[in-house]
Amino acid sequence: MFVLVFACMFSVQGQTENEVIPDTSYVEALLDDARQFKSVSDYDSTIILAKKADIIAEDILYEEGQLKAIIVLSETYNERYEFTKAEEVLAGALQRFANSDQLARLYKLKGEVLYNQGDIIGAMPVLEKALGLANRIPDESSREQFLATMYQTLATTHMAFGNMNESFENFLKAIDFAESRSDSLMLTLLYNNLGGAYEDVKEYEKSQYYLEKSMEMARSINSKVNESRAILNLANVSREQGKYTDALAYYDQAAVLWEELRPNAPPAIIIHNKGATLSRMGRFKEAEDLLFRSLEMSESIQLPQGIYFNHLELSRLYENAGQLEKSVFHIEQALPLARGSGSLSTLTAALQQAQKVYASAGRYQKAYNTLVEDKALTDSLKTIEKEKELSELKSTFEISRQQEINELLEEKQTQQERQIRVQNILIGAAILIILLIAALLIMARKTTREKQELLEELRDRKDELEQLNQAKDRVFAIVSHDLRSPLTSVQGVLELVKDEILKGDELKQLVQDIDQSVQENVDVIEDLLTWAKDQLSGLELQSGEVDLEPLVKDVLTSQSFMAIRKDISLESNLREQKIKGDVNATRIIFRNLISNAIKYTEKGDTITVNATENKDSVTIMVKDNGIGIPKESAQKIFNSRTWTREGTKNEKGSGFGLSLSKEFTEKMGGKIWFESEEGEGTTFYVELPKA
Repeated sequence: MFVLVFACMFSVQGQTENEVIPDTSYVEALLDDARQFKSVSDYDSTIILAKKADIIAEDILYEEGQLKAIIVLSETYNERYEFTKAEEVLAGALQRFANSDQLARLYKLKGEVLYNQGDIIGAMPVLEKALGLANRIPDESSREQFLATMYQTLATTHMAFGNMNESFENFLKAIDFAESRSDSLMLTLLYNNLGGAYEDVKEYEKSQYYLEKSMEMARSINSKVNESRAILNLANVSREQGKYTDALAYYDQAAVLWEELRPNAPPAIIIHNKGATLSRMGRFKEAEDLLFRSLEMSESIQLPQGIYFNHLELSRLYENAGQLEKSVFHIEQALPLARGSGSLSTLTAALQQAQKVYASAGRYQKAYNTLVEDKALTDSLKTIEKEKELSELKSTFEISRQQEINELLEEKQTQQERQIRVQNILIGAAILIILLIAALLIMARKTTREKQELLEELRDRKDELEQLNQAKDRVFAIVSHDLRSPLTSVQGVLELVKDEILKGDELKQLVQDIDQSVQENVDVIEDLLTWAKDQLSGLELQSGEVDLEPLVKDVLTSQSFMAIRKDISLESNLREQKIKGDVNATRIIFRNLISNAIKYTEKGDTITVNATENKDSVTIMVKDNGIGIPKESAQKIFNSRTWTREGTKNEKGSGFGLSLSKEFTEKMGGKIWFESEEGEGTTFYVELPKA
């Protein structure tokens, strides 16, 4: 359970300490004092001064002062885990200051509050909105500073999602900015969180290095809050390395600092981590007492992350102690929180613990279900290309971190060279350099055009390679996830049958579910093969006369199995209409449109195929009265091969079908479009040349 810290900054102009006249300078002085109290964790004084500043700013119509006071208040409530109060303050502010050029700061704070509550899924779009509003901030310096803190926040949020490459990329941007401004406070926070990122990927030496830098920098600026966070995280790293005695010593140091900062407020996170460490040491009774204390504290302040981690650790404790029923109880409390957290690493840990406990307790059906869920999650995350990208990004990051050391070495070397060199050698070297530069300039002028042509050619090749790489990534993703899942399910069922665990109706039901999953993937395979041929080797269409009536009836027959399972009626009103085009391409178009209609239509509804003849073309309509297409997705369905959506019975799609249909329709000289009302149904129109 790692401590992540968000950077919160708001520039303040100069204040007059003894000013008592209720004007803008007096408001700024109150806010400055409030920030000073917050920096030493005197939150009661902070809140009193911030509220006073808000009231006075409202009386004198000082809107900027009101906004600053609200930011201080919400930051304070967030740090005190009073998330409901923080949300109330921000909700009112978002209405009052909807047109403010500082609106991005309010959305950033709202995202951080959601993150700290464990709602990572809800936090991400709010943070992205804050990033999009950053261009409203008029002052360039303030805008750059805000963006730096946003990179820091996004880095920690991506890390919680398990998107480590995006996390390291944002850390790099934020640290570069902080170092360019010599911002010690921000660097303290960033080094702390970067240490957490390296712990997540089990690179403990690098994690310890950055955490120790954070601790030293916090001490240099007398920030005991950040010093305690760094020490707590160092304890966690020691525990993960099996250095339990060192970990307990660090936890005691963190507890002493916490007591100085927040007297009479026992730290739930320190108590939890100490309990988890004692559990690994086999000291179960001491660990049990501490974990239940931490759980009670987390429940009292309604902290989902704390509740989840304590239940998870209690499940592990009772499993190791052989008390399986208690272990099952606690993992079943943790699983819903993990699924709702939005953190892939959190969900993976919970699923793996659940699978172990269910299997040990003899609950094989639940063990199988969690195994399948964990397998699907793992397959979607672990691809060779992503591991390669992460490795390259971390290497780039470490190179940039070494720059500071290299610069010092270069400076020392330069000083030594200046002491050794004599005047004559310097003059000779300067003449030689001038001659060399002149020669290079002459050569550069002659080859400028050739270099420009080569550069353009390389850019074109880069674009082609990126497109091929994206195609390859999509093929691997479909094969490893959508097409592998049914095979994984079949393999799991065979193992259970072989061990005589599944019998009778239970086996029959599982086989039916797997049969449906395999049937759903037949269309995915056909789309994937057609798309791959088109992307990798080109696909030539054969133009000829196509009789639509038998072709559409054949497609309806092939899709009738899925329609019967959902009690959906399929009707065709085509009568001898003929078009000019390719038979196979036409079949793929209508198979995708009809299978999509089945997928998004409710049980008992009807899907109809009609046609109208124009002067030079035939327009075919595939109409359903299903769930319709959301307006925000209308622009994606034809133009994206990554967008997909679950059907009314959780059917999955590949994302290729409609983009293939559009491509083939246009290759045959036609066009495709749709009309849809969410909740009312959808009609797709395909206009093709008449034969």
